[in-house]
Amino acid sequence: MLISKSAADENLFRKMFTFPQESTTAHVLLQTGPVSFTALSLCFRSFTDSPQPHTFFSLTMNSTTNDLLVHYEPKPKSVVLQVGGAEVRYRGVDFPLNQWNSLCLTWEASSGIAHLWLNDRGLTRKYTSESHMNGSATIVLGQVLKGGRKYD
Repeated sequence: MLISKSAADENLFRKMFTFPQESTTAHVLLQTGPVSFTALSLCFRSFTDSPQPHTFFSLTMNSTTNDLLVHYEPKPKSVVLQVGGAEVRYRGVDFPLNQWNSLCLTWEASSGIAHLWLNDRGLTRKYTSESHMNGSATIVLGQVLKGGRKYD
């Protein structure tokens, strides 16, 4: 992932972040200057032994909360994707514990269609939101605060 237009652009390819304790505050926070997204592609790998629900990625533009959010809920087993306030669930999806899991997604504002892949297996394409994302972005990797609070 490359954070564009930031003071210190850094490619996070092959970077790994470790959160050694379950916490509602352990996360990596990335901030950008003004950006505009009409389409997104995102890929990452995750490894955990925690059976708790957890958030992988959150993108917040300006004062709104979770313009793009990807999280896992073990009961019922599902990956939840939120885009522009619309939420879709991919049910029957398991993130096996103690092994690397790969998740990729694409989203396009012109159609509102999102497509997820888990461990190289394509999941159902789903309609989310056709809203464009404009402004300064705050990206949170890892666990986020409960209640979907915005990061300052």
